[in-house]
Amino acid sequence: MKNRLYFIPNLFTSLNLFFGFLAVVKISAGEYNIAAWFIIFAVIFDAWDGAIARITKLESNFGFVFDSFADIISSGLAPSLLIYSSIADNYGFWAVIICFLYVFSGSYRLSRFNILHTMRNSKGYIGLPLPVSAVTISALWIFDPPYINIDISCWWVYIILILSVIMVSPVIYNWPVVSFKKGYKTSIMSILLLLGTGIMILFPKKYLFPLLMIFILYGVVKWVIKSVILKK
Repeated sequence: MKNRLYFIPNLFTSLNLFFGFLAVVKISAGEYNIAAWFIIFAVIFDAWDGAIARITKLESNFGFVFDSFADIISSGLAPSLLIYSSIADNYGFWAVIICFLYVFSGSYRLSRFNILHTMRNSKGYIGLPLPVSAVTISALWIFDPPYINIDISCWWVYIILILSVIMVSPVIYNWPVVSFKKGYKTSIMSILLLLGTGIMILFPKKYLFPLLMIFILYGVVKWVIKSVILKK
């Protein structure tokens, strides 16, 4: 019976791949806003496939590898093409190099994660997870800054370069865990996490991108303090 249920998490992985493919189709058709939303949907399904597999104890090597290949399309190729459509006219051939760098960094990061997962010695996410980078790019595309008008067209190159570097960096991201039984500090962080998640869900166009950037930069600053400053 258990073997028959393995399709459940793989179904979510398939939806991740499907929305990634749809995003590529929409980008080729010039429907960039829809493509950005499809990338976000793909990442949501990507988050659920692993969670469901762990909860139901239906993890498998096939599902693990399938998930990685799906991520390359939905969180690697699709976001890079989305950015390429924005910077190609101004950067020409360099746009190809910049966007390929993102795909390369994401593939490298996934490969490193797969090896560490197999060796069972990973204490966290080493390097920014590729799906988080993908959502950040999509969030910037749909970004509608509250109260002020900002031209974000000049941000694309800097954002994709920053994300590419952090993905292959040794910065460790411990995925936030909601718990009210591990002390005062953890409870406060859990409340902030739930509050931030709710804001991102209710107002994605205004707050998804800035809150994701806070998460990304917080991880970098925390790693620098622990690994560089405190070790001196």
